[in-house]
Amino acid sequence: MVLERENRSLCIDCDRIFYQCSNKANILEVEIPLNNIEKIRFKQGFIVDGTLMIYDIDNDPYYKKVIFEIKIPFEAKSEDGVIYKGITPSIKQNIVIFTDEEGGSEFKLKVDTSSYMLGNIIERDNKSYFSFETYIIISVVKKVHMLIPYLEYFLEPDPCLEFEDYICDEFYKKPFPQFYPPQYKKGYIWIRKDIGVRKLDDVIIHGQIYKNGKNGFVEGAIVEAFCTDEEGKFKYINHTYSNKDGYYMLNIPSRFEGKVITIVVTKGSISPSG
Repeated sequence: MVLERENRSLCIDCDRIFYQCSNKANILEVEIPLNNIEKIRFKQGFIVDGTLMIYDIDNDPYYKKVIFEIKIPFEAKSEDGVIYKGITPSIKQNIVIFTDEEGGSEFKLKVDTSSYMLGNIIERDNKSYFSFETYIIISVVKKVHMLIPYLEYFLEPDPCLEFEDYICDEFYKKPFPQFYPPQYKKGYIWIRKDIGVRKLDDVIIHGQIYKNGKNGFVEGAIVEAFCTDEEGKFKYINHTYSNKDGYYMLNIPSRFEGKVITIVVTKGSISPSG
């Protein structure tokens, strides 16, 4: 229930972006002292300390010439799990920025970067080399006083929730367990699956396929893995076959991390060794 509501104004001290501009850059053959690099992740870039220089522009008090250097941290992970943390070479910037109508008040320079791999990773002499491109947003930020309207109101608080330490409550909330093994709709196979890890970030789905009621094993069943794309369409990943003991093993690459994987089992005529 609202007890009081009144229109008022409030003065706040905050940062405001006066000016923004964008730039692009690409850096070729950055060296990493590792082999078998699996992936590289870029972090936010920053202005290198001691490189920022600001110059006045003759006959134009509202603009300034700015020179500085940007570096971008990154992490490279090898196939055997070794992580290398590095920083890219300097990206030099020589630009003109707008300050404000007075042209003399203090300001801060802020950079935001978004970086992407350019081409493939190259291995040479027990080292790796990569190239990348980066998109840069440069912002001029100043501290200002702003008067903003706001609504003052008071809400009646909700009552506190009491904690009941009753052990049986959680028991009654649990679903009823499955007493019997699940069966295939047509009544002739039953699938057991487990999930494990073979190599870094890859997932192994393995299990055993039985006949109805576990009376023997299904040999030569086709086990396929699919995922759904952004449009909801099925995308094939890979497949395998069950052996004479009904065992199968599927490798799900790490690039499908976060995806919903669908496993389809059909009784095929192709032998497991094919």
